[in-house]
Amino acid sequence: MLTTWTIWNERNARVFRNMAAPPTVLLDNIKREASFWVAAGAKKLGSIMPGE
Repeated sequence: MLTTWTIWNERNARVFRNMAAPPTVLLDNIKREASFWVAAGAKKLGSIMPGE
C-alpha cells in the first residue's frame, strides 16, 4: 500500500504540478516512510525491511 501511495502521489505531481522526481528519489521516499511506519509500531513491515 505504501508503494502504491507514493507512486500515486508522484503521478499527481507530474499531471497537476508538472513536477517529476527520479526513481531513486521515489525509492528513498518509500524507504523513509516505511521506517516511520516501523517506528510507529508496524512490526510486520519491520520484519521485511532489512536493517530495521
